[in-house]
Amino acid sequence: MNYWFADHTDFRSKKGNRIPDIFILGGIVISKESLDQVSEIFRNIKSDYTHPNMPVKWNFRDLEDKYKEFGLEDDYQALLKNSKDWRKDIFSQLADTEYKIVLSCIENFQKKKDLDQVKYDLLRYSFSNALMRVGYCAYDTSSFSIILDWPDSHNPKPFNREFYYAYNKGQSVDGVPYYCGNLKELGFNDSVYFANMNHSIGLQLSDLVIGAFRDGIKSFRDDHYENIGIDTTKIYLEKLNGFKKDALMSRGVLVSKSNENFEECVAEFLKFLQ
Repeated sequence: MNYWFADHTDFRSKKGNRIPDIFILGGIVISKESLDQVSEIFRNIKSDYTHPNMPVKWNFRDLEDKYKEFGLEDDYQALLKNSKDWRKDIFSQLADTEYKIVLSCIENFQKKKDLDQVKYDLLRYSFSNALMRVGYCAYDTSSFSIILDWPDSHNPKPFNREFYYAYNKGQSVDGVPYYCGNLKELGFNDSVYFANMNHSIGLQLSDLVIGAFRDGIKSFRDDHYENIGIDTTKIYLEKLNGFKKDALMSRGVLVSKSNENFEECVAEFLKFLQ
């Protein structure tokens, strides 16, 4: 069994922008055996600060209420204080664990349109763009599951609709062919699954991946080359799909072709990391 655990985040392309206009969706492609190794590493690192079953994420402040719920305020403060250390430790200790990272990025130019509809379309497109590459990762397995973080506003439609077309027709909703073929014929399960990040090590790792990438590219864009996001992304850089084949921008970090300036920024960021 193989999995693709994926989540999404967003940020503002320029300081002062009123709303986020760049979206990043993606996460890790991993086997059941490697996921067990990840789980053990996570539990060992967490045990230095708290109960090994407690969740972690890149924006750790989001979990303050969860730690309070279990009476672990002191643990929360210890993890918050040492967040740079344990985030780096996780990826350093995962260096010998086999997994791949697929990320899809898109910038919103439709700022005058309905924000909910625009976000729906952007997430659907980003999901499809990444899924096309994930499909190639399924060639060596007979069973493949997609597990996404619980969707914003409890709305799974952008993902369910796109997956239906990919699974049954081998194309996107917009008619773009999946060159990997119909997902049904590649061993994919017949639906996307949604889970709570707090209970999923795979989603916690994916959250750390996209959080580091987001903060790293923001810092690079703003000419601040010392940043925990940059440092962490450097550690996991070789896990990006296509790294060993010099195909990062076509297999690992995908940017919509209409976003030429942002695509150039991402390419420069990846070159800088190497």
